Amino acid sequence: MAYTKKKPSEQTPPYVLHNDKKKLVCKINRQTRQGEYFIVPDSGSRQFVSRLRLSGFSSLPSGLRRSGFGLTTVGYRILKSLFETLGEFELTIDKSAKSTVSKVGDSFRVILNHHDLTVMLDSLRRIGAEKFREQNLAIEQALYGHFPDPPQKPSTAKPRPMTQADEVRRPALHQKRSLTSDPRGCKVLGRPG
Repeated sequence: MAYTKKKPSEQTPPYVLHNDKKKLVCKINRQTRQGEYFIVPDSGSRQFVSRLRLSGFSSLPSGLRRSGFGLTTVGYRILKSLFETLGEFELTIDKSAKSTVSKVGDSFRVILNHHDLTVMLDSLRRIGAEKFREQNLAIEQALYGHFPDPPQKPSTAKPRPMTQADEVRRPALHQKRSLTSDPRGCKVLGRPG
């Protein structure tokens, strides 16, 4: 079968994403699967890097915010760590290449495998959820004696870490919660749930 070049009218249009403020966040050439993700100026991540190169994607990869604020969860810590370790750097998120760091002139070129990135972000998210539960327990314990007729003294044991199986069984954890509830679905401050 002979290869025929597509006519300009038949070519796949690029993937383009704008945020709510109509700022360009991401542009990817779907034929070459190369693109860029632009971090908005008011993002905390912008002090470390202003854009990320993307390789191997036809749309916005998971782990990046649609708003242009960079990596999801506390992913800015990844960028901060790279900046503190390397100084000025250029970051490429690649769908298939190995994660590497190489020096190019006065700066560094970092290639971060997409799977490696999602594993790091998932770990950071889990750590944050565990700290949230520990903080709620600490508040509950500290305020226990200040409320009239508390039903029972809060547990002094640390809550067990949440596993992925727990998260799958409890999809309500991903829903927005009120300020007086903790991830276990119980009311805090010694009040019944």
